[in-house]
Amino acid sequence: MPNSKNDVRYIVVVTTDGMFDSLLPCGIVDFETAELEIKKAKEEDKQRDWQYEYKIVSVDLNLDEKKK
Repeated sequence: MPNSKNDVRYIVVVTTDGMFDSLLPCGIVDFETAELEIKKAKEEDKQRDWQYEYKIVSVDLNLDEKKK
């Protein structure tokens, strides 16, 4: 179980009209990095006239420990 907010990791889900499209290719990252990656993606979206939405989702990295 995470000891602090900094121990939590996230992925960024990309959606179109509320439907899953893909994962942002930033991997599993801390919250601040996820926000930065979304900012960069939105800049690219604006240049290409794309309309994606982004959602930061926490990832549980301790699944094996919960099975015990």
